[in-house]
Amino acid sequence: MFKKLNTKILIVAIVVMAGLLLIAEYTGKKDRSFRSVLIAADTALISKIEISFPESAGIQLLREHNNWKVSNRDGETSYTADPQLMQSILAQLVMMKPDRIAANSKDKWKSLQVDDSAAVRVDVYQSKKQPLASLFLGNISVGQQPANQQMMQQQQPDIKTFVRVGGDERVYTVDGFLKMSYQPQLSAYRNKMLLQLNAQDISRLEFAGNNRFDLSKTESGWLLNGQQTVDSTRMAGYLRELSRKFSSHFVTSRQVEGTTPYTELNITGNNFEAVRLQAVPVADTTVVMALQSSQNPEAWFNGKQQDLYRKLFPGPESFVAGESDQ
Repeated sequence: MFKKLNTKILIVAIVVMAGLLLIAEYTGKKDRSFRSVLIAADTALISKIEISFPESAGIQLLREHNNWKVSNRDGETSYTADPQLMQSILAQLVMMKPDRIAANSKDKWKSLQVDDSAAVRVDVYQSKKQPLASLFLGNISVGQQPANQQMMQQQQPDIKTFVRVGGDERVYTVDGFLKMSYQPQLSAYRNKMLLQLNAQDISRLEFAGNNRFDLSKTESGWLLNGQQTVDSTRMAGYLRELSRKFSSHFVTSRQVEGTTPYTELNITGNNFEAVRLQAVPVADTTVVMALQSSQNPEAWFNGKQQDLYRKLFPGPESFVAGESDQ
């Protein structure tokens, strides 16, 4: 009797083990067919990114040593790329994880806008010959988050982007509106910094050109032309303006060719190299003054936009209590 019972137990065990093996084999194949990431790459080895847009000129991002350059696909016009934006793009590429398969064949490509004619195509290179991977970013899907997540966040929409990988017919959904990272305008990728300083480190400001005066920091406060005490509140406000200035309104180098500085500002202090900020007149009435700093010497910015010129080149009266700010 015990022998028969042992035989039955052994048979049941064999059947169960066989079933488990079949399940493991099936799920293993399923996991292998579903991509855990869309691009397997080391961001330090990515050397070039090419971006193609429907009915628009493409953009090329090229690594040069430790810096990135942005240019049109023909490479004729090249500028330093925004380092923070490049970090964001690289991180997004390698962290792009699909959460489900939206389509398994080509017949859905057009409706999901991941075909060659409608998608934003991103080619990622680790060498200058063949791309490591090609991504086709398509339409977005907006849904509601699961109930448990809605309790933590107030009705945030669940945004997914349809993505196809070159060489794979399937279309995946990935979190986020990925197309926002890729714009067809060259200026979107350029370094937008005009000034970036620690206000506490600035100790001297020398204005030259058509409006000459200087401001110097002493133990008792700031002095105008080494003699007159300046208003501390106004001075603090101006130092905040100098400490962080970014703009996306660029002026072409042709617009400033042959011009001489109307005025300039030399900024010195501790823990940074001396900075030269200059303003040159431009005939274009939408610009009037173009600004450039030694921290980003290849870029000229529109002085009229955001009232940039007036804020950075005030007159000496702006620092004296009771005087007009104009």
